[in-house]
Amino acid sequence: MMKDINITFWGRVSLTALVLLTGIYVLTGYAAGAVCSDNDGRTFSFIVFGDSRGAHYGVSPILKKLIQSMTDHVEGDKPAPSFAVFLGDAAYHGGRDNLKEWEEITSALTAKIPVLFVKGNHDIYGKLNGYSYDGEFQEFQRERLDSGEIINSLCVQRPHGDAYSGFSFMWNGSLFIILDTYDMQMPNGQRNGQRNGWISPRQITLLNSALDNHTMARHKFVFTHTPAFDNGIHGNITQPQYLGSWSHSFMDMWKIIDKHRVDIVFSAHNHYYARKKIDSTVAPEWKNGVLQVITGGAGAPLYDPESCVGDICFKYDTPPNIGKTYHFIIVTVAANGVSYKVYDLDDKLVEEYVISTVERERGTMR
Repeated sequence: MMKDINITFWGRVSLTALVLLTGIYVLTGYAAGAVCSDNDGRTFSFIVFGDSRGAHYGVSPILKKLIQSMTDHVEGDKPAPSFAVFLGDAAYHGGRDNLKEWEEITSALTAKIPVLFVKGNHDIYGKLNGYSYDGEFQEFQRERLDSGEIINSLCVQRPHGDAYSGFSFMWNGSLFIILDTYDMQMPNGQRNGQRNGWISPRQITLLNSALDNHTMARHKFVFTHTPAFDNGIHGNITQPQYLGSWSHSFMDMWKIIDKHRVDIVFSAHNHYYARKKIDSTVAPEWKNGVLQVITGGAGAPLYDPESCVGDICFKYDTPPNIGKTYHFIIVTVAANGVSYKVYDLDDKLVEEYVISTVERERGTMR
């Protein structure tokens, strides 16, 4: 069924989009714009993967095999994944040629389902002068969103103006928020150049607005390239509970995430699989046990999640010896909770993890 609807992007810019309604209802009149949701508790799934860059140039050849496995799941799983989220670092350098190569490799998957793109540091990384490809990435993201590939399938909301790297949408009663951890514009008008990123004020506004306006969402998921907590593989360590953040902006982000009891935060940047429940054992202020999942194994050179930097070690909850592997994740959202499965390069199950609705309400997860 095809229908014209008016979509408001974060209450500022309106346009008419042709939306394919596949068993979902389009609700209008929301303060933050149109919401795609049926909220009937039906089961659905989606794919998450990240970091497909080559070791020194281009896109890793490993990505092609992973994409084939993902496509096979879309064709064979019930329910089939509705969409995918790529967590950034498509190629070693940014620029149109490298992004085009990534699009060609992933075309088998994008022909089946929408694939959302989270900006990573390598996606704007220039060959000679730092993050010189940010403008080209913004154009790439703008074209993907405005072409209808995403808009016609998911009811996307994003900030107005040039901030095309952060947006949110509802799907079957669950909220999905894409954040840009490499928002280059700083409050003083300078440009940020930290390879571990930061959470800019406008990304904080995006996060707050999405969560405040969708308090009734059954489940909430946040996606970033850089994780807030990690083993410091990229350096810039401050305090053990703040590993991975060069400033406290990530902690400002996490305060909002913890307050709103987000189900899972998916990140990449580190080339392995790992999970960690961020609760009071990490730092006293984290009350609600939000799960952070790092999935950076789509082809980039693998790191060891069990390594330490100096005498500082950040211990994940993942069983030993399973994280250093090429992989992707399929997440299933059902009435009784959220679960995900990690598949390796040979499409073998690495781990299955479950968060039941009761456990989430109590702030406990196994």
